[in-house]
Amino acid sequence: MVINPHDVDFAATATPEQIKHMLSEPNIRMINANGEQHGTITTRIDDKDNFEITTLRVDVSTDRRHVAKNSIDPTSYVLYFEGIIYDYFNGIDGLERRRIRFVGDPVERIREDYLRIHISGERLRVESKRTAEGRNAGPVLKKMLEQNISQYPDIPSNIDLNQIEDHWRKFHQIKPKAPTILTKLFLSKFEQRMKYFNEYRRLSQWLVAYRDSISILDSSSIDPLKPSKD
Repeated sequence: MVINPHDVDFAATATPEQIKHMLSEPNIRMINANGEQHGTITTRIDDKDNFEITTLRVDVSTDRRHVAKNSIDPTSYVLYFEGIIYDYFNGIDGLERRRIRFVGDPVERIREDYLRIHISGERLRVESKRTAEGRNAGPVLKKMLEQNISQYPDIPSNIDLNQIEDHWRKFHQIKPKAPTILTKLFLSKFEQRMKYFNEYRRLSQWLVAYRDSISILDSSSIDPLKPSKD
């Protein structure tokens, strides 16, 4: 199976100012200026694909959220185009064991940046969308909620897990948009935390309003989805 990657990040020894200069010459669009304070420049290619380019650095001091001082660290390379991987912290072993590892002391890493354990609304939206549009969204969502994580993203604890998976199996072959799957988690603080685009917000509101009254569509109709499209 050929799987196209959807999240490609780059690291560079160039400073953010140097990166911006290199991108501005060929008129490559740059977005999300807020990331620059963390050393990250985000580019948008063909108005559809975003790529983050981050300056390699060592965080010298932090205020538990933002880097107060940092320096470029040219020894931090992880991957070269030749396919050679420099795995300084046994990350591959962690991946094979399906474990999330911090570099060094986990408590110290979390104190440096609390966002490493607290999820923003934007991040919740992005990761939820990726999960819901994945090849095994139903089983994955069910397994995640079975681990009692629902309290953290404000998902109701009384959700019928089997219903979520059954709901996904009905629609996954037509590759639905994320709200079609995630609507089973809505009517809670969860959808309020996710900062949806207007298109997704309208679709989600429609799904939540009518999801319990939709019956099996008449397959003989010329356009059985016309009411839904309207």
